Amino acid sequence: MPSAKLLACRAAIDEIDTKLVALLAQRFAVVDEVIVEKRSVGLPSVLPGRIEQVVGQVRTLAAQHELDPIVIEKIWRVLIAETCAYEDALLKFEQ
Repeated sequence: MPSAKLLACRAAIDEIDTKLVALLAQRFAVVDEVIVEKRSVGLPSVLPGRIEQVVGQVRTLAAQHELDPIVIEKIWRVLIAETCAYEDALLKFEQ
């Protein structure tokens, strides 16, 4: 049987996960706006310079929060790849 402390930690993690998913939903809502803008000026879904800018920013934030920048970069690269795939699918679909 898990201890009361372990159960409390699990509940806290579940609450954080709920907030993270809500933040990801917000991020994808902004991505929908980005798609409209990219379409209007003819930009592709993948912009390597922007990707590296975002990765650099999150690595810096990770270090400031005493997290491993390598781990955070890995997570963000998955997020970015999925976001670019989402953009690409919508940009192609709506052409």
